[in-house]
Amino acid sequence: MLALSQVIRVPEAFVFQEGARVTEDLVAGKLLGDGVQGQVYVLKRPDGSSTNQLLKVRYLSFVARPC
Repeated sequence: MLALSQVIRVPEAFVFQEGARVTEDLVAGKLLGDGVQGQVYVLKRPDGSSTNQLLKVRYLSFVARPC
């Protein structure tokens, strides 16, 4: 089980989507939200059972655009 606010680092080219294997023991579940700063997924075990945790994916770069 993950500790509160644990950081999971993945390769730069990693594509987050439902079913993506985040670690050996964790899989990204249903996408709950998507916004300017990142995405939030349900975090599941590979067998599909719940971990009762969420995965917050934060974007590392932002593009400023003139108004």
